[in-house]
Amino acid sequence: MTTTREPAIERRELLLRAYLAYNAQDAGRLLTLVTDDVDWPDGAGGRMHGRLALAAYWTEQWSRVRTHDHPVAFQELDDGRVAVDVEQVVRSLDGVTVSTGAFLHLHRVEAGRIARMDIQGAAPVRP
Repeated sequence: MTTTREPAIERRELLLRAYLAYNAQDAGRLLTLVTDDVDWPDGAGGRMHGRLALAAYWTEQWSRVRTHDHPVAFQELDDGRVAVDVEQVVRSLDGVTVSTGAFLHLHRVEAGRIARMDIQGAAPVRP
């Protein structure tokens, strides 16, 4: 069985739009970029499924901190996923830096939307 996927540039552009929406805390725009049954990490070792769960998670997270994920490199993997090297800064609501780190986000894109995201290689820069 042959599977087709969007060209690399289209996946990269989709992911760039997702990071921009996330950093702007624009859940409405961000949710249009994920599949209805999206599979996403919850940051505590578990998984969330579906747009409603993701919207609730982001809303709660953004009520406590301001996270900025800066994608610095994209790589197409043999299994069809896109690996994104991310530099992250987390700030308190009053702007104080809580943490910085470097992460590898692994995205699976299906039919022009993000279907799954995983996080690997968390490497905090400083506490």
